[in-house]
Amino acid sequence: NSTLTDGASYATAFAGAKGALFSEDDLLISGSGSLTVTGNYAHGLVCDDGITVESGEITVVSAVKDAVHANDLVKISGGSLTVQQASGDGIHCEANVEISGGKLDINSKGDGIKAAANTANEDEISAEQTVASSNVTISGGEIKINSEEDGIQADSALVVSNGVIDVTTTGVVNKTNQGETFPGGGGMFPGGGFGGGTRPGRGERPNQGTPPQET
Repeated sequence: NSTLTDGASYATAFAGAKGALFSEDDLLISGSGSLTVTGNYAHGLVCDDGITVESGEITVVSAVKDAVHANDLVKISGGSLTVQQASGDGIHCEANVEISGGKLDINSKGDGIKAAANTANEDEISAEQTVASSNVTISGGEIKINSEEDGIQADSALVVSNGVIDVTTTGVVNKTNQGETFPGGGGMFPGGGFGGGTRPGRGERPNQGTPPQET
């Protein structure tokens, strides 16, 4: 079992680091152990390239920004990811998020899962990176999201073919700029939401949900 906690500020020599666990190259997490991360400076887990989770138990206790942040890819095929509290997004990738397995439990003040270029923070995008599209693809796994902004956001497309999804949010359940694809002949269409916190039935268009009441 491993525990990583960073400070609220970094020495000048480490100013380029962006979180408690930071990698400039691809980051692969596998094995049967557990990893607990607290990001007091910025992100919890952050990578200038791609983050792949195949197995293991990952817990992000808190993060000042995103719990998991990558530029090229976030790919989860197994294991578990628990985000107890993120002041930013639970998972944020500048390009694509691919989930085919595993168990995710995300609590965030920002979006739960987000695939979008972070134009507001250009310093977090690697110099060689050009984002052609930002998609969220879900083909398996169990996903539970409790977010204060969008549940799932994809700048390009959200594609769901399998899995169990439960979203609770005061924002938008799912948001895309181009469209969504759901199983069973539902097709691709803009807007919509999972309604009630679960993915739609086969061939059904998701319920639009009820917007939060103004107070």
